[in-house]
Amino acid sequence: MAVAQAGKYASLNGDGRAAAQAMDLATELGAALAADRVGEETEVPVGLLDELAQVVESVAGKIESEGWSICPCGEAHEQDEVDVEVVPVMRTDAGLARQLRAGADS
Repeated sequence: MAVAQAGKYASLNGDGRAAAQAMDLATELGAALAADRVGEETEVPVGLLDELAQVVESVAGKIESEGWSICPCGEAHEQDEVDVEVVPVMRTDAGLARQLRAGADS
C-alpha cells in the first residue's frame, strides 16, 4: 500500500519518474504475492525491498520538505493535516521493508 500511495503522491505532484518507479514496484510486489501458494512463504526479491524503501522514504521526504499533497485542487480543506499524518506511516512502512530485507541477509 505504501508504494502505491507514494506513486499517487508522486504523480499528483508532477514527478513522473518517481510515480512510474512506484507503480513498477507495486506491480512486481503484486506479482510476487499473486504467485504465492497457500502454506508457502512468499518470495520477494530483496532488491525490490531496497528500492521500495527508498522510493517510499523519498516521497515521504518530499511531502515534508516540499509540501507535496495528495489533493491537486490547491484549496485549503484540511488536506494538509492528512498529508502530515501520512509521513510517519510511510516511514514506518519503509522501515518494515528494510526489516524484511535485513531478515533475508541473516
